[in-house]
Amino acid sequence: MPEVKLPVLPLASGLPGHLAPLLEQVVAAFRERTKVEIVPGAGDAVAAEAAHALLVLSGGTEGEALAFAERTRGPIVLLSHPGHNSLPAALEIAARLRQDGRPVRLAHLGTEQPALPVLAQAIALAR
Repeated sequence: MPEVKLPVLPLASGLPGHLAPLLEQVVAAFRERTKVEIVPGAGDAVAAEAAHALLVLSGGTEGEALAFAERTRGPIVLLSHPGHNSLPAALEIAARLRQDGRPVRLAHLGTEQPALPVLAQAIALAR
């Protein structure tokens, strides 16, 4: 059982009928690799956190991520995975947020250890 829960806002574009299975697969992969329970939630719930985690499931989500960032304060953690242009979108989001002076960290599935467990624990402690 995962030790830490991390509320995330899932972001996806152009995946009709494929979003739920992809979300389930990516959440399970992060859980298996990091022992962090990623908990998909609504924007308001994630915005209420001290730091905000966005799960970038596909490309084409940059605008939605940046709009979320404009409505919130505090650091942002971006989670990406190897498929659906997730990493390029997350890199673009991270670059723009950094350009705007926003603290941001990127955890990519497959290269996330040990960063994601530490980030998730920090967010949990900030509650």
